[in-house]
Amino acid sequence: MQAEQAFPLSKRMWKRQALNVTRRSYLALTCPGGVFTICGMSGEPPARGGPSGGPGADPPWASSGAVGSPPIAAPEPTAAVAPITPRTAARKGSWLGWLAIALLLSLGLWCLSEYATLPDARDLLDHNPGTTALIQARDEAAQSQGKKPRRRQYWIPLGAIAPRAIDAVIASEDASFFLHHGIDLDELKNALDLAWKKQSLGRGASTITQQLAKNLWLSGDRSLLRKARELILALRLEQALPKKRILALYVNVAE
Repeated sequence: MQAEQAFPLSKRMWKRQALNVTRRSYLALTCPGGVFTICGMSGEPPARGGPSGGPGADPPWASSGAVGSPPIAAPEPTAAVAPITPRTAARKGSWLGWLAIALLLSLGLWCLSEYATLPDARDLLDHNPGTTALIQARDEAAQSQGKKPRRRQYWIPLGAIAPRAIDAVIASEDASFFLHHGIDLDELKNALDLAWKKQSLGRGASTITQQLAKNLWLSGDRSLLRKARELILALRLEQALPKKRILALYVNVAE
């Protein structure tokens, strides 16, 4: 009954109070926040001491006359972290889209520039070429060795060549010659697939028209730039000349 009168149950904040219940018991109740904690229950009171007093002294806030709650350690300050803005898939896709558009525009401008500066094939409709790029390369190689180049070339009309010889050239070099417009897309795709697997440029899949363009105006080096120019010139030849004229030029100048 004495304990009930000394510790009435209520919602108020309790300070630390000590009460001798019996001669052999000691009860210490501390109630910060409304939670009772039994600190000791033995014949002898627990050892007393604290951070501010000596070995036998209580801390300042534990005395009955102290005002306020027990001190609470302030949290350690944490360094401010800059907010991270994640790159969304939409922004990434937009960036890749603009890059692809820029590459396509650059490629288109390059093709227009090359198409405007590369030789015109319309002069070959009724005139035979006096020389070719490969013949000039042979002459320069001979001159660099101190030799005088010698050229023996005779133009033969297509009607003067045996039909079986013409068929043999078409079958061995470009079986689809009369079906495509200068570029055999199926053979070109197969050549690209093979080059991708071998990681090197292999067979060029060049049509008769492409080979004629290389002989007339280009060099014999194996590069993607030369191949791109070859494709453009092949389209020009097909637009300017009929198939038989292309075939007649090919059998006379191809190497």
